[in-house]
Amino acid sequence: MTFIIYIIFIFGITSATFVLRSNNMVYSALALIAVFFSSALILLLLKADFLGYLFIIVYVGAVSILFLFVIMNLSIKEDAFQQTII
Repeated sequence: MTFIIYIIFIFGITSATFVLRSNNMVYSALALIAVFFSSALILLLLKADFLGYLFIIVYVGAVSILFLFVIMNLSIKEDAFQQTII
């Protein structure tokens, strides 16, 4: 059981680093969904069922989809985004 939790924990940490390192905002939002899923799975394995399902419904179902919706509707060009960073 602890081995599975460690695997999910490592997956969550690598997804979180991909969120921070990704240049593409869509890939970053998808990796954020993976982070939310891994944290929900850890809660489900630790017998905190209500919190695990709440994470899936609220964070993955609402917040992450809202992030993707805003990113897709803004349609920021990468050239303009790179110029604002520099």
